[in-house]
Amino acid sequence: MTQRYSRYRLLPACGLVLVTTTSFAASADDERTLSQLPITQNVGVTPNVLLMLDDSGSMSFEDTIAGGESARGYDKLYGDLWYCTRSRGCGNYSPYWVRIFSQYDLDDRLFCASYNSQAYNQDIEYQPWKLESSGSRAPQSDPKKALIDYALGYNASNMVDLTDSRADFSYYIDKERSCDFERKVIDLTSAEQQNYANWFTYYRDRLSVGKAASLELLTGTQYRTGFLTINPNANTAQRVGVDGIITQILNTVSGLLSSVTGGVLGNTSTNSHFDELRAAIEKSVISSENSYRGTPLREALYRAGEYYAGRYSRLGSSPILSADEGGMCQQNFTILVTDGFWNRESSGSDRNNVEDIGDANGDSRRWYYSNGNYGGKTTLADVAYHYAHNDLKTTLGSGSYEDQVMTTYTVAFGVDADNSKWNTALTNGAPGYVQESTSSTIDDLKQAAEDGGGLYFNAADPAALVDALAAISRDIVARGESVSGVATNLSTAEVEAGGAILQVSYSPASWSGEVMAVSAVTQGDSDSDIDVVDSDTFEANQTSPLWNASDRLTANLKGAGVANRKVYTADNGSTVVFSEGNLTNVQQKDLERYAPDDLSKSEGREAMVAWLKGSRALEGKGLRTRQGSVLGDIIGSSPVVITRSNDNSQGSVFVGANDGMLHAFDLGTGDEQFAYIPELLFSEENGEGLGYLASTGYQHRYYVDAVPRVTTLSEGSTWLASGLGGGGRGVFVLNVTDAVKGNEISTTGLSGWEFGADNNRNGLKDKDIGYVYGEVHVGQLNNGQQALLVPNGLKPENDQASATLFLRELTTGTAIAKLVGGSGAGELTSLQVADLDGNGTVDFAYGGDMQGRLWKFNLSEKDPSEWSANLLFTATCDVKSCGSGSVQPITVKPTLSRLTGVTHTMSEPNLLVSFGTGEQLYTPIDDDVATQQSLYTVLDDGQHLGLGRNQLESRAFDEQQYSEGELVGRTLNGQLFDYGQQLDNSDSRYGWYLDLTDAGEEVIQPASLLGNLLVVATRTDGGGSNFCEANSSGWLIAVDAQTGLPSYDSGNSSYVPIFDLNEDKSFDVGDLIGKVDESGPEVGNIVVSIKLSGEPSGLTSIGNHVFVATGASGSEPGAVTPLELNVQTSSASGRVSWYQLR
Repeated sequence: MTQRYSRYRLLPACGLVLVTTTSFAASADDERTLSQLPITQNVGVTPNVLLMLDDSGSMSFEDTIAGGESARGYDKLYGDLWYCTRSRGCGNYSPYWVRIFSQYDLDDRLFCASYNSQAYNQDIEYQPWKLESSGSRAPQSDPKKALIDYALGYNASNMVDLTDSRADFSYYIDKERSCDFERKVIDLTSAEQQNYANWFTYYRDRLSVGKAASLELLTGTQYRTGFLTINPNANTAQRVGVDGIITQILNTVSGLLSSVTGGVLGNTSTNSHFDELRAAIEKSVISSENSYRGTPLREALYRAGEYYAGRYSRLGSSPILSADEGGMCQQNFTILVTDGFWNRESSGSDRNNVEDIGDANGDSRRWYYSNGNYGGKTTLADVAYHYAHNDLKTTLGSGSYEDQVMTTYTVAFGVDADNSKWNTALTNGAPGYVQESTSSTIDDLKQAAEDGGGLYFNAADPAALVDALAAISRDIVARGESVSGVATNLSTAEVEAGGAILQVSYSPASWSGEVMAVSAVTQGDSDSDIDVVDSDTFEANQTSPLWNASDRLTANLKGAGVANRKVYTADNGSTVVFSEGNLTNVQQKDLERYAPDDLSKSEGREAMVAWLKGSRALEGKGLRTRQGSVLGDIIGSSPVVITRSNDNSQGSVFVGANDGMLHAFDLGTGDEQFAYIPELLFSEENGEGLGYLASTGYQHRYYVDAVPRVTTLSEGSTWLASGLGGGGRGVFVLNVTDAVKGNEISTTGLSGWEFGADNNRNGLKDKDIGYVYGEVHVGQLNNGQQALLVPNGLKPENDQASATLFLRELTTGTAIAKLVGGSGAGELTSLQVADLDGNGTVDFAYGGDMQGRLWKFNLSEKDPSEWSANLLFTATCDVKSCGSGSVQPITVKPTLSRLTGVTHTMSEPNLLVSFGTGEQLYTPIDDDVATQQSLYTVLDDGQHLGLGRNQLESRAFDEQQYSEGELVGRTLNGQLFDYGQQLDNSDSRYGWYLDLTDAGEEVIQPASLLGNLLVVATRTDGGGSNFCEANSSGWLIAVDAQTGLPSYDSGNSSYVPIFDLNEDKSFDVGDLIGKVDESGPEVGNIVVSIKLSGEPSGLTSIGNHVFVATGASGSEPGAVTPLELNVQTSSASGRVSWYQLR
């Protein structure tokens, strides 16, 4: 049945949970990995991925030169040589002769990476293979006992001393393209010898590189993975059942890669499958049977397609899931990795069956034997096309999911296609042809990826092969993404004298971002005269925004040119123009690693700088192709607006993006004023650093992914501060006065500082700072200094660091104080500040950590030595639901309000601290235990610390949900209570809690305070039985912040509606549910929560209206929906913290 939706986009409740992304109890966080993908990127049905590795004899070659040729072929560069151990010499039959594995005396160029891409390259850090499901690696290779062949294990005959002067291990450096500078391994530093040893054991020949790349591909995969080789041995092929977890692999491989070693995973949570796949790849060798066997890629791809179709009995039944498991929309991928030109199998039924496919793609190409004789109609591209355009499982699916097909990716290792001749032949009317064992087969390999719906990669060296498989993995994740719309985050602004919503979004398919200003109000110049547009009008306004940043950036790059784009970075404390000439040594090394191979180092750096600034000249020519705008995705950041009324500018919009930049846009026009690249982002770690953005093997990473904070000081200067979110450990600060005023931007005006874990810029570093996701805060302290307040964040470099608040002088970064919250490891994730007496200084700060602890930082004294950190409350799950000791992580900043009816002093502040629990920052691990999350309000009366759940009053959602038409609502139950402040009163209550009861429900977005109402958007796990669409959603909750109940009208002595349920633009009896008593509505008559159509990604407000941004869900695209709430002023109306509504 097709569901219909109201204009408020409210979704009826669903039963079955599809994707479990529940928050989990905190485990040992040093064992967990921070996610580099947004939580909305959950795949409804896990795709199948079949990796096919070339096992032909050429994979044993130890050299790869231009065009994929080999100077040595099957002759090795390294092997046994005889040495005489006696000084007088040895006769022919002397016992003093010994055999030592050595480097042969050959052409120097064969040991130079610029000539032989397989040779040792001192600019690459070689890591041992990944062998465990956790991603842990094989042992570092011992330079004095390096394994010659890892598959043969540790024994004396399989080990060599690379520092033995007799063996003469060395390599050559290409100085001015001459390969004449020798470096002997015996003369290297210990670190260099270690790197050389890792190369020798794990990357020396083509097969070893293929193993390394394959094992990297398996780590962290979220899909069902199988492994096959192109030359299976039919006699040893074993049936591998989907549910069998491939226990036969170790037995069937027997050290021979020619044996079938494959199957597709049935349960992604079962680590043993991955471990066995790794073991199969790790122990494989080129068998003597395959030493001179060909490269039958057509037949190999045929076997993959037939396996998916369930028609290849030697490999077992089809891995495509049943209809009950969502197989109708499951995607199926094959990755074909080869180092050479294909030829046909000499005999066998598979060869004949391939020919039956014929000219599937209709290009009329034929293939010929190497001797020139006619071979047939079926090229490799025809095979790929056939399985990409024919239903593999005719019994599954209908409509949009009618066909189940196979997508083919191809990777050429060390060889490249020459598509110019290939395409010219067709253009001139000649059908062209493919001749086996020639370069035309590489053209065919590239065409196969195109016709098979996948991508083609050329990997010239080992690092490029690993990058290629990483790029394929990224593409599979993007294709498997079920979310069809965008995720949005919001801020409010005044644009052209009218209220506007600043809306940011991103596309997971291209990882591009957008910022646009959307009109949200009609005529009205003050809070008392606001007329917010209805949802239909707002939706129409989104199609014609006041401006969008991506279009403006594209136009300006085309007009002024990339060179004139104002992009800045830092060099040891000084802001500089981002250019090749201004790069530090670290920055140079970062960018050089990912530059195109055919450029010199300086040319490569120039190309990288140009790409990062928006040039598309080398996209697809050694650098990553950006499918969308050059503006990167914006996920964890939100736009921050500073308005200014003058002739030059209406103000600025600041937002971080995962293109490595903090962007400043003109509030009136959307033109980019400048972009800043924090120095903290540069890195020499593999898969990290700014240059990684341009890598063809790029997989999504965070860069500048936190919400910035902007403040104007009394003398008129404006400063911006921001963490990096998942982009790195630390924060940065910039003087943005010129941008806000509309003045010309300069390096002197854009001064600032950075503070990180190991960055020595200005000497500002501390091992206790981690990944700062929550907002930093700026304010004047009671000692008179302007300060930046920074929580220490997640995964500090010091894994024993406690929850810590750093206080740094705003303009210089000088340390003012460092407040540590007790003993034991802690990760302070969020922060909110309070000015209790209204004199403009920060008196208190409150923040939560990953261990569920709510910390109070008392900054009310003038003397910093009297400032303190104390544990106010610990959030734990109800024992009945979770057992004892299950803490609830706090990752969003609290909301602060005043308790009414009492005084507020520094010793007795009587502040209500409201917050929700939940976490989606870490990648879940298999042994995580799901924890129910909650919404809390806790009283800080200045007297009671170390509070717990049992000292709060409970509220609970009613089991019965309200449903009328398309709207789903929730009511709750609970009693009024008096906030107790007597220590000896065991019945005293210091707040309330509300457990979140929907599947996986949690709070990961900051709340807003509208008058008396605490407004919170929660996310839930996907529900519904449609495997083919994402169905994650959420709830909007609005309750009185002080009571945790509906709003109470003391004049009428009754509770009042919060939501306009019947959409008649009034709050009255028509918005109540159930039987209403004569005395007036009670708690249970009021809906306090309504279901959202998608997962909430942002919340902001104008007047009494909240604007809720939601991502796509099911057939509904992402949306921004305005909702008017019935706001009262009688209860917790006194806000005391700044920036509450951002």
